[in-house]
Amino acid sequence: MPSEQNSVLIAVWVEKEGEALWFAGVPEQPSVYHLRCVSSRKEVNFRFQTGNLIAEAKRKCALLLEHGFTVVGVPKHLAYFANTDANSQHNLIQAAMNHLVAVYEQGKETMTDYDETFAREVLAFVASRHPNRVQAMEIKEAITPEPTDGELLVALDALAIDGYVRDTSSENHPPARASWPR
Repeated sequence: MPSEQNSVLIAVWVEKEGEALWFAGVPEQPSVYHLRCVSSRKEVNFRFQTGNLIAEAKRKCALLLEHGFTVVGVPKHLAYFANTDANSQHNLIQAAMNHLVAVYEQGKETMTDYDETFAREVLAFVASRHPNRVQAMEIKEAITPEPTDGELLVALDALAIDGYVRDTSSENHPPARASWPR
């Protein structure tokens, strides 16, 4: 679902996963996740470390790690506080997690290889924005259901090989899957 004109797109991804302090009586090892949030217009740019997570919250973070990054649209006036206000950061991350869970509850199918139909959908979106540059987070936000990083990278690689798109990566954008620390 495309974002409204008075909203800012925020990309959310897991930068690092680690084990948390062990507590007596906890049936499984809790985990801590380090999340990164960056806006399409650079208003929002922060890192967030979770506390000890178990069960459902841990499952959502693992799903985000597997999916790559997800995108949520937030009103511009709320994005202003996200860099410094912990409550705003928490709400933004919750919105991203809820969006991702909704994508997978709808029965997300994972492509195993190149899908020409999906690549044409990506190309149509990019062409509709020409001559303006398009960020990966804008593509993810526009296509339903939201593609995984792997799906999007395969399509973009094929389109680049065919000469339809050009990579203009920058350090403030979500990293390519291969460069993520594990």
